[in-house]
Amino acid sequence: MGWLILLLGIGLVLGTLFGPERERVEKYSKLRDLPVRQWLLPLLAFAVYYFGLELLGAAVCGVLATMLLFVAMGVRRIGIYLLGVAMPVGICLAFDYGLNVPLPYGSLWGY
Repeated sequence: MGWLILLLGIGLVLGTLFGPERERVEKYSKLRDLPVRQWLLPLLAFAVYYFGLELLGAAVCGVLATMLLFVAMGVRRIGIYLLGVAMPVGICLAFDYGLNVPLPYGSLWGY
């Protein structure tokens, strides 16, 4: 199996060195060109998850951070938002009951 990875790696290097030249197209906009919500809300989502994990619990912080990221990305479908609620809660339940890995419930709720 290792010889296949070596062979593919050599092919990739040779293709890069001797392949056709491609023009680099700038696909992504600069940070200063983005609307404020697209760079501020992900930072806020990180802050909510980082600072609120012990206070609010893993499930609530996961849902809040996911919702903030969805708003930042401009998601408009309600089904995606429902999935954004179900997935963090489902993952927390799977860790807690399925894998017996305790996640913080949140001291704000009295646990």
